[in-house]
Amino acid sequence: MARYKVEMEILSPFHIGGEGRELGTMEFLRDREWVYLINEDRLVRALNDEGLTAGFLSYLGGDYRPNLFRFFQSLPRRKAESLRAAISSRRIKHKIKGHFFSLRPQQWDMVGNRPVIPGSAVKGALRNLILYLYCTEDEALRKGAAKAVANRNNPKTVARFLEEDVFSQAHIPGARQGPHRDWFRTLQISDFHTEDPDCTEVVEVKVVSLNKEKGFHFSLDRRDRRGERQVSVFLETIAPGTIFTGTITFPPFLQGLFRAFPGGRGIFTPLELFSRLKEKTAALLTEERVFFQHAGLKGVVDDLLGLEGRGANLRLGWGTGLLTMTISQALRGQERLNLGQKFYKARHPGVFPRSRKVVMQEGIEPCTTLGWVKVQISPAD
Repeated sequence: MARYKVEMEILSPFHIGGEGRELGTMEFLRDREWVYLINEDRLVRALNDEGLTAGFLSYLGGDYRPNLFRFFQSLPRRKAESLRAAISSRRIKHKIKGHFFSLRPQQWDMVGNRPVIPGSAVKGALRNLILYLYCTEDEALRKGAAKAVANRNNPKTVARFLEEDVFSQAHIPGARQGPHRDWFRTLQISDFHTEDPDCTEVVEVKVVSLNKEKGFHFSLDRRDRRGERQVSVFLETIAPGTIFTGTITFPPFLQGLFRAFPGGRGIFTPLELFSRLKEKTAALLTEERVFFQHAGLKGVVDDLLGLEGRGANLRLGWGTGLLTMTISQALRGQERLNLGQKFYKARHPGVFPRSRKVVMQEGIEPCTTLGWVKVQISPAD
């Protein structure tokens, strides 16, 4: 077994959800600098110890939209501070000036008490990279994918076609297709951990979409009858500059099983595979810059140029879009438009996808995008 050390440097705000849902206003508190996540068991015990259970239940019954912050405002200051300390599981930095009423926490390692990037996310990105490389270099495979888009009514069946061709059969002599013949399953990728437990912060994210006449608009909250309130998502993100490390273990026998690239290209090994991350990322960065140039968001364009200069070679996590998380990037112009119109009801002719998620600076100006990292691999000691 060949074992390699993988180091990831976070280059832009990074989020992988940990709770599986948004936390509401009864599940966190905030002040000017910190957001405090609430442990429900501690809350019950602390309310009982302080003799506040009846008052808390009365507040819940009398407020049609209960908010833990408003309940704390009704308490004497010292008692509120003491209670907050007793019920908080952890705290997160923030610089949000306005109000927010929901929060999506980052995936968290409860044993090490610090954020974690699951190995499954990295493995999924590498799997997508392999599909991208095969589709861009194998015209027959790409045409087969485009034909599958045209002829099938479920996007999962299109994905299954590619998965079976590349991973289950892989053109290995005598191999049969099947769910248990997926050679990529034999790669073992660990979770990724950091030494910095205080590396997260809350950021505001909005969705921007291209107008027909260039420029952009923010998505609006459908619950706002006047159509004036813009949709924002508040995320706990890992801050740029944070370093994560993990390992990948590679069975040597796989080298003899991989299908060679068209034109006699070599076989994948971890070092060769990671060295090709830049190919997909360079194309993605170029496409992202074109999108934000059309939108007139020069600050984001400049940020993308800076990311490229700092060695961004992978994109992971929530908010990174269809191009990052699917095989769409490998499809050519009209092939991708057909995909968008058929499965995603794309309405704006000539552009798919036409929306991106952006991180807001002080809630006013888009400043960067999510999930860019720099990955380096070396043989483990």
